[in-house]
Amino acid sequence: RKEAMSRYVLLQKALLAFFILQTILGFWIALYKTVLQPSFSFDMQVHLEDVDMVLMLDASNHMANTSDRQHAAVKTYSNYLNRSMQEKRSRTTQEVIEMVKKEKEESRTMFQRLFGLGSVEDDHELEKSVFLRGGYLRIATALFNSEQVSKLHSLTNHLERQEDSMNKVTRAEYRAHAQWFSAMEECENMIVATKKKEPRCREAKRPGEKDCGDFIDESDCPGRYCMWNKQKNVCKKKKPLCRKQFCVIIGDSDALCKKRHNPSASWQQKISHVCNSELGQELPGLCPVMDLREKFGNPLEWAEEMKDCSVKVRSMLDRPNKHMTAEQEEKQEKKDEQEEDDIDKLNERHDIQTMMMFTVPTYSEKQMRLGNKGFKGFVEALDCHIISRSATRTTDRGVKWFDEYYAKGDGDSECLQFIMETDLDALVGKAKATSKLLQSEAAFDKTPNPSKDYRYLLFMGLALNLVFYFGWTTLMRYLHNEKMRMQRIMGVKKKMIKVTKTVVEKVRLSQLEVLPCVAELEMAERARLKVPVEFGTQLQLRARLKGGYLRWNEAQAIPDGHGHASDHKAAWTLEPIGEVQGSVEIGQTLRIRNVKGQYLTVDANGTGFQEAGGKGTEFSVELVQETDVSQDMDVPYCHLGDTIRIRSLDSGKCLRVQKDGSCDGAGEEKQYETQFVVDLGGPPIASGSIVTLHSEFAGAFLHGSPLGDVHVGGSKCRNYDEKDWRYWMIQKTGGSRSRAASAMPSECGSTVENREERSDSSFIDPALLKAALHEGDIVTLRALNQHPLEVEESGSLVCGRHQLAPNPVEAQSTECSEEFMIHRIGVSNATKHNSTIRRGAQISLKPVRDGVAGFRYDDYVSVTEDEEVEAAGLITDREIIFSIDNAFAQHVIHPLSGALHRGDAEILFSPLWNKSEIKRVDALSAAWTSDKTLQGITGAVVVAADTGSYAVPKGKDGWVAII
Repeated sequence: RKEAMSRYVLLQKALLAFFILQTILGFWIALYKTVLQPSFSFDMQVHLEDVDMVLMLDASNHMANTSDRQHAAVKTYSNYLNRSMQEKRSRTTQEVIEMVKKEKEESRTMFQRLFGLGSVEDDHELEKSVFLRGGYLRIATALFNSEQVSKLHSLTNHLERQEDSMNKVTRAEYRAHAQWFSAMEECENMIVATKKKEPRCREAKRPGEKDCGDFIDESDCPGRYCMWNKQKNVCKKKKPLCRKQFCVIIGDSDALCKKRHNPSASWQQKISHVCNSELGQELPGLCPVMDLREKFGNPLEWAEEMKDCSVKVRSMLDRPNKHMTAEQEEKQEKKDEQEEDDIDKLNERHDIQTMMMFTVPTYSEKQMRLGNKGFKGFVEALDCHIISRSATRTTDRGVKWFDEYYAKGDGDSECLQFIMETDLDALVGKAKATSKLLQSEAAFDKTPNPSKDYRYLLFMGLALNLVFYFGWTTLMRYLHNEKMRMQRIMGVKKKMIKVTKTVVEKVRLSQLEVLPCVAELEMAERARLKVPVEFGTQLQLRARLKGGYLRWNEAQAIPDGHGHASDHKAAWTLEPIGEVQGSVEIGQTLRIRNVKGQYLTVDANGTGFQEAGGKGTEFSVELVQETDVSQDMDVPYCHLGDTIRIRSLDSGKCLRVQKDGSCDGAGEEKQYETQFVVDLGGPPIASGSIVTLHSEFAGAFLHGSPLGDVHVGGSKCRNYDEKDWRYWMIQKTGGSRSRAASAMPSECGSTVENREERSDSSFIDPALLKAALHEGDIVTLRALNQHPLEVEESGSLVCGRHQLAPNPVEAQSTECSEEFMIHRIGVSNATKHNSTIRRGAQISLKPVRDGVAGFRYDDYVSVTEDEEVEAAGLITDREIIFSIDNAFAQHVIHPLSGALHRGDAEILFSPLWNKSEIKRVDALSAAWTSDKTLQGITGAVVVAADTGSYAVPKGKDGWVAII
């Protein structure tokens, strides 16, 4: 027995030693293969895109006088672009070094930091290991005019060649006039000739490296020549790096597109008719000789000629014609996507971007050029757009409005491909911004360390054998004994569960989370300002149990509950029986129309619709629970935000929407499927639109006066009509809902896939929904006098009073608040599912100071009894309620029609036989009219007869015809 016991003890010691050794070995293997290994190995080979640029200089005759300034400006521009590329290389190298240092420092484990392992090298050592490829700028220069195109030098990255070539240019090379088309052809030829010698595109992938499709995990996908597609979870090859190519044409606005001599064209026939007429024979200087027209084409610019240059720009960029059909464009897009990864296809494409830099003599000529229809099409081919805006200028007769044209890129970006200035120095100064087009992308690769594998942490599980050996038996015995003891003490008892059914409507977010600047008491008071439902107003009915909106199913001609807040087929109109109008009373007999004007019907066969000629089913509206507002009234009305039932008077049953979305008229009063929440429908108010604000208290519109004051009504209008100044431009500057946007479902439906399964005609324009205003958004209001609505420290509202004040003392700046938080009136914000501000909605405006709408209750914009406006309204006052609606542009500009008819100039004239009799008339001047051109009208005066005929005076001196 003693020997057996000793053998048992020896066995236990051996087991304990084995488990301890196993635990130590497991921890060592796990730490060595995880925390003691560096996380990544870095490959610092950076690839940048090269840039080729051909500068085509206008060498027309009239440019000879300014050739020196032209050459200096081109040299300055070239040096600036070259420095930008050099700075890009240096900056990229430093960025890669900082990225590697940061990645290495972050990848160091706690043990490496504790024991000083894996320290990061200094910048000098890292810079030696960075291999930077590409990022160079090559420039070629040439002269062009209608006679010839002279190449000064080919593409080179040595700007000394450009300077030497331009110094050899003489003024004799500046002759004839300029034509852009020949310059574009030569520019294309120079770039294509270079592309044949060396490929334009190259791949970052080195020979012998794995294909991107061979990498399965995102951590293994190398970032230098591959990218991870998160949607498809695959490693995809990056697009090849291609050299950017630019063709820059520098000249003035007097250049033409190309020479065209087509005698059959209508405009050429008109020229021949004028030149062959009696007038052309008597005035040989009116038309150029036939040889010159054959050689250089028509000296006048026709709109048809600009199409040639537009097509040429698109062909150089390998872009499809803009007149292609939708099917052709779709095929071209698929073809381009397939060729993006094919380096041979990319090398075959030219992909040359065209940039135009013009100088014009005057601002008026610039506006004339930009306003030309054919010229607009040419600018659009450069990925720019000619946009007009209303501007003012001060004359002797006061401030006058005119349309100003300017070029813009995509969105609100500046147009870098098309630059037009009145001065050559200003042109080059603005052209320096084109260096943004030369910026290219850089990428370096970090690959996970293959020696580091966190799966080795499983070796730590070897220590569990030691724990299980000591604790398993004791633990199980302890748990079993405790369980049995507790059962004896407590006994066995039956549990009864009482189940009740109730409807709990989900609250999207806490109101304080959605609108953090509004207190709970303030929200409750605003909800008490109920808005009655009016007959003829578009409404939405949300089924509480289903959660969807009652809509007109056009395909099946029945109503269902699958509508959404942005579905225009979910709009309904209540129509009274008889000629009664106004607000909807509880229990009043009415009919229901859809957006097509059909009546909703309920019968034994279910629900449906009848055309407008039918009678439809008669309904009555019942409140599920009466509100505080309706209890205080003699006649209870239905309000926006109320929960109602719609009862059919024929059957006595209620309209209901079941969980599957089906709709019928067999609902009982106790069923939750019969409950609907009524809300306002119709199109939303978009940010950037023109609106009107109608005060429900004063019964008049809020308007900003020409002097910068804010009034309601016309009692204080002086020398103007308040109806002409009631328009405001509303612009969203922020929103309190952005913080909770990810947690809130979309108003348009559930998912994008579900939206695509539905017809596109079921939804309002997505662009309009994206710009729509919502509850709690922060907005600004700009009056017709171009000044924003502001709240002074005293609480008064102005819109440019200090800027428009004639006295400089009064014009001193004061601290004002220009932003307002917009709220809907009469709708419970805690349970609403549709936060869009729509046409006809009743709102309130709360000033925002320092980005926060304070917790005061007496600073709402309100209307006083003397038609003044101030920020001193309480949340319980009816004076803070405004009705918002869209305004049409033709209504806004209607007051300006008289000024447009009067013209922009005055003419003083007198009869030839009595020069002391001077008369004054209004006139509309041409765009090219100036003091210099008027001085050229000299010589004999010929007055035309009533038929328009006149006799040409003899002699070669100038003469004036009055027709």
